[in-house]
Amino acid sequence: MGYQFLHIESYGRTAGKGKAGGHTIASIVAEASREPAACPHVEHPKPPTVLFGCPLDQIEGMAEEWADTAKDGIGRKLRKDGLCLLSGVISAPDDLTDEQWESFKSVSIGWLNRDGRLISVVEHTDESHRHIHFYKIPASGQRFESLHPGQAAAIAVKLDGGLKGDQNKAYKEAMRRFQDDFFENVAVKFGLTRLGPKKRRLTRSEWRKEQQTLKAYAFSAERAEQMKVEALALAEESKIAADKAEALKVKADKAMASNSEILKKAKKETAVIEQWNKKGKAFGVFLESFKDFLFADDERKKEISDLKKKLRKEKEKAQEQERRAKRAELERDVTVEKSSKLMRLIEEERDQALSELYHFKSLNSPNILKNTQNQDLKP
Repeated sequence: MGYQFLHIESYGRTAGKGKAGGHTIASIVAEASREPAACPHVEHPKPPTVLFGCPLDQIEGMAEEWADTAKDGIGRKLRKDGLCLLSGVISAPDDLTDEQWESFKSVSIGWLNRDGRLISVVEHTDESHRHIHFYKIPASGQRFESLHPGQAAAIAVKLDGGLKGDQNKAYKEAMRRFQDDFFENVAVKFGLTRLGPKKRRLTRSEWRKEQQTLKAYAFSAERAEQMKVEALALAEESKIAADKAEALKVKADKAMASNSEILKKAKKETAVIEQWNKKGKAFGVFLESFKDFLFADDERKKEISDLKKKLRKEKEKAQEQERRAKRAELERDVTVEKSSKLMRLIEEERDQALSELYHFKSLNSPNILKNTQNQDLKP
């Protein structure tokens, strides 16, 4: 792994006094757009890829629109060489994988747009090192230095009556904090150092050791983020399982209530059957008691015949009631079995949800990062 590279510069509609290279908004946009006469340093120019915001050909118009309404520090209309566009470049070492490079770009864009003033980001693929260019314009009514931390710090000291030397010191300190912030929030996640080895006079051994440490940290941070995503997914799955278990419980409660109604109905049917059985027995006793008397003549025989028919009907009714009671008992048994199965299912899903919750808590244990950092990593 190498070290981070982040650089910013400010431009006006015309080049200001002492501006290196005499660059303006138009010239830097032309270079980024790969206009033939504007990029002689590129052997085989290719059109840039827009990663965020508007195309490059809209930037100059947006900057001029802001400049036309802007005022300087004492309320005068902004001069033609007044700064109205912040431009910068971010690059990464060649040993970043393609996947890491894509992630590095995404994280960098998020960091750049924390103030909401990022208007465009493009990538060039026609030079030796991978890099992106970014562009910012102040909001309506804002001063330009609100985009540039160094200029903002210097002006603050100037307004307090500080000397030029103090202004320069504030400028440099603010830019160091700017680079530190990029390192802490972006570069370190990819194992990049804040400065290179020569800048800090490190030996090769010291440099390799630092690279190994940062690579391990980057791996741990990446793994921690991945585990966070997995934990959130597990929490969502646990919630779904809990909701499903609750729905099954409600369904089971309804089934049990229905089963209770069926049992009540069955008891009523059984009571009716018992009444019909009592009536049947009473008719049998009556017939046996008056058997001889009833068979005395044809008229009695007819009465007996009518009574027998009536008894048969009563028996048939009793038998029908008995069949209905058996069906009710069968329906009750089926419902009870279904309710038992539902309750077993609820208990199984409850146990599964508790197991997933325990797993989720174990994943978020403070020892996770410690265990991850102890993995055997090679530089």
